[in-house]
Amino acid sequence: MSAFAGRGKPLSLIYFEKFDVDHDGFITREEFTSMLLDHGMYLSPANLEVALHTVDENGDNKITYEEFLEWKRHSSFEELSMDDEQIERRAQILEFFKRYDTDCNGTIDKSEWLAMHAELVEVGIVEAGTKDYFFAQIDQEGNSDGVISFIELAKWFEENVFTKAEAAGPVAGKSDA
Repeated sequence: MSAFAGRGKPLSLIYFEKFDVDHDGFITREEFTSMLLDHGMYLSPANLEVALHTVDENGDNKITYEEFLEWKRHSSFEELSMDDEQIERRAQILEFFKRYDTDCNGTIDKSEWLAMHAELVEVGIVEAGTKDYFFAQIDQEGNSDGVISFIELAKWFEENVFTKAEAAGPVAGKSDA
């Protein structure tokens, strides 16, 4: 048996606490910036905004240990560093997401989804009558918890909208989502 078995905190929690400088249980924007700099990553303000919302599942501008752990299970620091085109795409998705997150809780629930889906139908990204199907599909990009987070929506757009649009060539109206 290892001398460390059953003792201490998980390494991920030790790392999280290293950057939670004020020990409030959250990593703030400033603490997150320090974490990125510790990894040799300097992000532009636009890239930092997108990166923060990538990790901050509920959109409250604070990263909980659970959000950090979930992100680390599926991602890496390198994925936060994006080129200008990726930053622009994520910024568009973030703006779109915020427009429909009417209660500002960092998720899109089924009632908010109805309005979002209507716009997606209007611009030709999805077909009418598919609201339940696409809600379930987007929610499955993450944890199937009955709401859509920013990262779930961003992954869905990257995998299903931007990738298909690139393969088909320019499609009028679809880049405005």
